Order: sequence, then structure tokens, then C-alpha cells
Amino acid sequence: MTRFTIRGHDLLAVERFRDDTRYMVEFEVLEDDNLIALRGETARLFLSEQGYQKVLHSQELGKIHITDHALVVEGHIILTSLFRTRILEDGNPAEDAMDYLGNIDFHALTQAVQDKARTAYTYITQGMQEKSFNYRGPELFGQKATLLYVEDDQSTMEIAVTTRTLELWLLEDMSLVCVACVRVEYEGGEYVTEYRTIKGDAAQSEMCLDLEDLSDTLDELCGPCFESTSCKKRRRSARRTCPRWALLLPPKRIFTRSV
Repeated sequence: MTRFTIRGHDLLAVERFRDDTRYMVEFEVLEDDNLIALRGETARLFLSEQGYQKVLHSQELGKIHITDHALVVEGHIILTSLFRTRILEDGNPAEDAMDYLGNIDFHALTQAVQDKARTAYTYITQGMQEKSFNYRGPELFGQKATLLYVEDDQSTMEIAVTTRTLELWLLEDMSLVCVACVRVEYEGGEYVTEYRTIKGDAAQSEMCLDLEDLSDTLDELCGPCFESTSCKKRRRSARRTCPRWALLLPPKRIFTRSV
């Protein structure tokens, strides 16, 4: 039996850490004239935006079939590991991750999460009155982050409304982190307290994570970019830059369990 290895770049290749590297792509070679691998073999490449477009064009011509790709920022490979881990847990092949990620424009997603990045705190209090005691505790991550996804876990409604949610955050270093947030609202939200603690790697977290919902949320984040005609033109040519935007869709809540 012939045993195939992945040709091209290994996972620690210098190409992964270049400043202009934006994507990791793995693909099956379908023709004999490929310079990287033989027909039937699988290759991996770390690519700039321009190189990525060439690979997409090769797939359109039927020369290769992309089996996996991911966004790469400052050497960090994001998103696919989360999807692949959960898919494998369900007993499905890792390649099914492409069913969720194949239509996402990673370049537009990068612009979106940078636009939404903010400082998260371990503890906050926030009131609506002029003399409310508003407080911010230590920073949660030590860097800015973007809230991608919120999953309801527990809630009670008595004198105050108390909820526990699990949150998926994308940090500036492009790592995904699961966070638990306990929120208490008084007087219909007139005064709010929130306590957050890091639960660890998102792929191994207690989050239920509806992958289809998460994929839709990521795709919707890219939506405002496509509404710009000038951005569409750049996307068709080289996808170099997209305008920043002020309004993006909020994360979805998908799972509720009352206690």
C-alpha cells in the first residue's frame, strides 16, 4: 500500500511566519504537471493574498482540490482547529470543516474582528445614573479581543436577573478563548455587574457550539465589507484592504438552560 505524505510546507515552515502570510491551504493534486506534489498527493502551502488567489484559480481550473484552509496571522493558525476538533468528536471526518468554512472570506473577517476589538475586564459594574458606582477590574486577556459568540448556560429571575453565559473571544494574537461570564442586572438593566473568567482553549471547552450557527455568524461579520462597491472591486482583484465599519452584527445566543 502506498503511503502518502504531505508535500510542500511543514507546519513550522518559515513561510508560515512571514509578514505577508495570510492563509494556510492544503490541497489534493489532480493533474500530473504540478511542481509541488504528484497527482493524488496532498500538499500544504502558507500563502500571501496573491498566492492564495493563484491557488483558488488552480482549483477553478480543476488542477487541485482544496481540502482544508485557515487564516494565518503572525504565524497563528486560527478557526480550523476548533471546527475540526468538534467534528472529530462527533465521529465525522475532519475534512467536513470545509463545509462550514469554505465560503468565509478570511481577509474580510480579519478586518471585522480588528474593528470590533475591545478591552475585556475580569469584573465591571455599570450604572445608568449620574452618580452610579462604575468600576473596571484588571484586564482579562492583557490584549484587546473580539467577542464572536455567546451561548446561554443558566439564568434566574428573582429580585435581579442573573445569567451565566459562555463566550467565544478572538484575541489580537488570533487565538480563540472560551470565557464564562456571570451577569447580574438590577432594575431592568439600570445597574449591571459582570464577572468573567477564562475557561481555556475553545476547542476543549464546555461550550456546546453549534458549528453551523458559528459559521453563519462569522460569515455575517464579513457582510458589511461586501456592501461596499469599492471593496468588491478590490476583492475581485487582490483583496488588499477593506474599509472599516462602525456597525456589525451582534453574536448569537443559541442555547438556553434555566435553573
